[in-house]
Amino acid sequence: MITAEVNDSLTNLLNSHVFDKFIEHAIANAKINNNITSCVVALIDIDNLSYINSCYGTTCGNLIIQHIGNIIKENTRDIDIISRLYGGTFGVLFTTLKEQPAIMLLQHIINKVKNTKFIYQEHHINISVSVGVATCTQEEISRNECTIETLKLKAKLALDAAKSSLKGTVQSYNNLITSENYHINYNIIDQVLKYKNVQLNFQPIIHLYNNTLFGVEVLSRIIYNNNIIFPNTFLQLMASTGRIIDLDFIVIEKACESAKKLLNSHTNLKIFINISAKAFNDHCFFASIIKMIKSYHLEQHFCIEITEHDKIFSTEHAKHIRDILRYHNISVVLDDFGSGYSSFAYLKVIEPDIIKIDGEYIKNITHNGKDEAITLAISTMAQKLNILTVAEYIENTEILDKVKSFGITLGQGYYFGKPNANFNELLCSIPS
Repeated sequence: MITAEVNDSLTNLLNSHVFDKFIEHAIANAKINNNITSCVVALIDIDNLSYINSCYGTTCGNLIIQHIGNIIKENTRDIDIISRLYGGTFGVLFTTLKEQPAIMLLQHIINKVKNTKFIYQEHHINISVSVGVATCTQEEISRNECTIETLKLKAKLALDAAKSSLKGTVQSYNNLITSENYHINYNIIDQVLKYKNVQLNFQPIIHLYNNTLFGVEVLSRIIYNNNIIFPNTFLQLMASTGRIIDLDFIVIEKACESAKKLLNSHTNLKIFINISAKAFNDHCFFASIIKMIKSYHLEQHFCIEITEHDKIFSTEHAKHIRDILRYHNISVVLDDFGSGYSSFAYLKVIEPDIIKIDGEYIKNITHNGKDEAITLAISTMAQKLNILTVAEYIENTEILDKVKSFGITLGQGYYFGKPNANFNELLCSIPS
């Protein structure tokens, strides 16, 4: 009974609740002893675990989680606190160790994982982990600003940065700075949102059978001190502080302003915008943006993207929002289709006009038979349901030819153009 309350059932490592208690104790010791070396927290996450689960099954995924847990345990010190927090994410609290030595130890773990061969039912599966590290500064401890929540949030931001830049690496929160050497913090977020310092980038979505521009996906960057800051640095912080919905509203407002100019030369252009789960679950948000979109007469051009792995709190609410959008001729798009466990449930509830097939399948489609079969099955199903499909991550002609052969209608990826704030430059980059 006691073990069940303390340990994770799959790995027998400490559970997340107990891990938080150890962090709380370490912070208290740091305050008493005026010593930050007892507050170094790392988040270790298995890369592409959802993809592995979808290809080989959750039994394989669970064996990999156990395998990684063992590697972490074998390559840390007895005094370090190790926990499986959730899914394929582990936490490590380093005691009596400064951040740089901790990073060296974590890099050793990353290398161990990379060099370990994992075989499941005769399949050789390449595994990697990404790591985010954070510690409280002396100033934060002295001002009582070092908490479990801030420490884990910093580590999560660093982890997100590691995954966004190059998977299989370790990233420190202290290095998440721009050339002006500042951290993305609450005050910066407030200032950015107050003055709407948000830059829109556009990535083309191409009709694959006539090579014409079907639409653009709108991607946001924030501007601070004349520096462009990318989403992996700020989105998690905005979400955790509840400010993500403010960003969604600003992005849609600016997209409306830009769309009026873009439509002068491309009258049938579709504008794809991905909104957060928080925004999707907010009735007032939708009332406001629909009013805004209608004021620009852009209803038939807007496509609202809902990410498949985001949590929708109520099925009835989802249906209600879908009906409202459809009533106003705004298209509904299900993004990253196939990335989670609820793809078909979401498909039934939301009844999207368009689905964007998760890029993890597309980028391996020319050399992985399972990805090829899954993509073909999604395309065939979508055709029968009269749903348009978008293949993301098209990066070369081989992938392009393959997805076209499956009857996928639309394509997006670096082959057609990288995100660009200059629409005219973007048009010039599209291959003829």
